[in-house]
Amino acid sequence: MLELYQSLSFEKAAGGVIDYPDQVARATELEPRVVKSVKEGRVLRVVCDNGISFTVFISNERIYLLSRNSCNCPAFLYSLYKNNKGSCYHIKAFNYAEDNDKIVVKRIDSTTCYNVLMDLLSYGKSLILQRLWLSRERNSNSSNG
Repeated sequence: MLELYQSLSFEKAAGGVIDYPDQVARATELEPRVVKSVKEGRVLRVVCDNGISFTVFISNERIYLLSRNSCNCPAFLYSLYKNNKGSCYHIKAFNYAEDNDKIVVKRIDSTTCYNVLMDLLSYGKSLILQRLWLSRERNSNSSNG
């Protein structure tokens, strides 16, 4: 399963030709939706008990696998193809969340991890992961109110 996740690495796919750190926009003026999505906890790091971890962005319709330099959303792939530099809103949100220690962390067992990854790779979303994310949201809302 680790090999499967590593095969998603766009740095590896590009053969090191693209110098991502220089090309990925580090927003000095952040888009309001970047800040809003981070406040809503949409950047989620999933840590599995077998040592695998991955980060996702939970949108309204899909869940995107991402890192500081890559995302599996169509906007990133289009930007990579069209401009030879990959960038998207999800990466900006990830970078903002990571730089400000705002990434939500969820720990799950290895069986659930496998099921979540298979769902993400097959369907682009995972009801298991959405349920975990929504339960976190409910817990934080009930503690605030």
